[in-house]
Amino acid sequence: MAGEVGMHIHYVEDSKLDARALRQVLAKESDILLDVSEKLDDVGAAPSSVPIDVLLIDVVRPDSVSLETDISSARRFTQAPILFLTGLDPAAMRQRALAAGADAVLRKGNISGDMLRQFVENARARASLRDLRSASEEVDEPDVALLPVMAMDGPLAFVEHGLTRLLQRSGQTAWAGEMDGLQRYVETLRHVRRLGARDLLKRSDCDASTLVQGLESQLRAQAKQSGVKISFGYEENAWFTALGHAQDARAGIEALMQGLLGACDRQDRLHIEVHKQGDSACIEIACNRQILRGKQVFFDTWQSLRQDDVSQQASAYLQCAVAFLMLRAEQIHISADLSQRIFIDL
Repeated sequence: MAGEVGMHIHYVEDSKLDARALRQVLAKESDILLDVSEKLDDVGAAPSSVPIDVLLIDVVRPDSVSLETDISSARRFTQAPILFLTGLDPAAMRQRALAAGADAVLRKGNISGDMLRQFVENARARASLRDLRSASEEVDEPDVALLPVMAMDGPLAFVEHGLTRLLQRSGQTAWAGEMDGLQRYVETLRHVRRLGARDLLKRSDCDASTLVQGLESQLRAQAKQSGVKISFGYEENAWFTALGHAQDARAGIEALMQGLLGACDRQDRLHIEVHKQGDSACIEIACNRQILRGKQVFFDTWQSLRQDDVSQQASAYLQCAVAFLMLRAEQIHISADLSQRIFIDL
């Protein structure tokens, strides 16, 4: 396989037709390595030195006895998250599969590279949170900030966890005077997480220009109040495909705009340009000075909180945008020039 392997998928499937269908879906994903075995016992014998990131298992196979035995057998070879695939209604078996230890049940034909990447990221997030819980159990006093985190999934969990820990330690921080506003933001974030529960099987075609235009009057009013000079430019029909519902994409665009505006200071000049880029869309941001030092502000909660040039709320908004739009690091490009340009490939 050409290129660097970013994700290793092993698919247990006795149907050559179904296995071929998934290979065709992932054919253009140069960072994904797909192995296929007809039997579950063959997974351990597969000649690959790359650890498995996600194990896909067809529910109906000649060697399958039950969901429980499939999971038990799989755990002899890998601790990777398990995703069952079925040609029937997934809801009929989802509760039983999850109780047995599976991570998800999906219908065949509804798989994409982006969906699998998000599935793996969420599984890694849950594993990291479990490690945090284990570490907290080693100290004398329980870390109460971890308690609401244990039921969370995905990138938003890290944002809320980081802000909650900051609130917990407010007496020892330099930001103690900002805690009331931060507390309100954490509460808002919790509501956003509940309202923004995404259906990864749903795909929505969205016009980025329309989404940003819908926010323009609100952003202009906020910019005026903050002393920031803001301008906009649009290319018609800047369509992109979002995983989830259209309101999730809108929430992501709004969080992105709020984060960028929050990173600006009084007298800054900010220009937002939306245009088509191949079969998708791009949001190009230009500012008269460097407002973001690097991509870590979008992904690393702890490091972004240590940066003096970006507020906690601005960095949290940017990380919400990543979560709602399911952005990867390679979709974000930030120049290091004094007059900064930022490109977000949707």
